Amino acid sequence: MTAEENFGKVSSSFVDRREEWVRCADSLARLDCISRDGASVVVKMDGERDADMYTVVVSGGALGEDFFRRNGANVSELLEAAISFYVGMKG
Repeated sequence: MTAEENFGKVSSSFVDRREEWVRCADSLARLDCISRDGASVVVKMDGERDADMYTVVVSGGALGEDFFRRNGANVSELLEAAISFYVGMKG
């Protein structure tokens, strides 16, 4: 049995969740570039929260003392907001 098949037993929503993360791949690649520009990037998934389980933080590097931190239920929207913030601040 593959790891994916085993995980499917744990989470019946695996296919839906996987599709959402596949759609986030480009955003994650952009955030990787932002981290290579000197910033720290954190994507947190907090399973203890009933709502807004995702947190995205971008700090340091070109941002100096400024930072982005937001909680939400839609990870792709948070990732895009973080990228827009960084690009806007870097100017």
